[in-house]
Amino acid sequence: TIDDLPNDFPIEYSQPIFSNKIESQSLPAYLNEVEKSIIIETYNETKSTWKTAEKLGVSQSYIVRRFKKYHLRISDKKIIED
Repeated sequence: TIDDLPNDFPIEYSQPIFSNKIESQSLPAYLNEVEKSIIIETYNETKSTWKTAEKLGVSQSYIVRRFKKYHLRISDKKIIED
């Protein structure tokens, strides 16, 4: 439950993510969707892969690799899903 999360967990991510039903998909597929959502939301907030990486505590190259993995690209500071 949300109460089991660490105190410093960004709770704004938890509400829409944990309310989704995962019964119809595998755990890896669900986790990929969660990661993709967090990356998209954070990029839309920061408008920078560097700032997104910093905010999420990962490297900028990690963010770029995830953009490729999830078929995301940036056009005019907006994310486009291919």
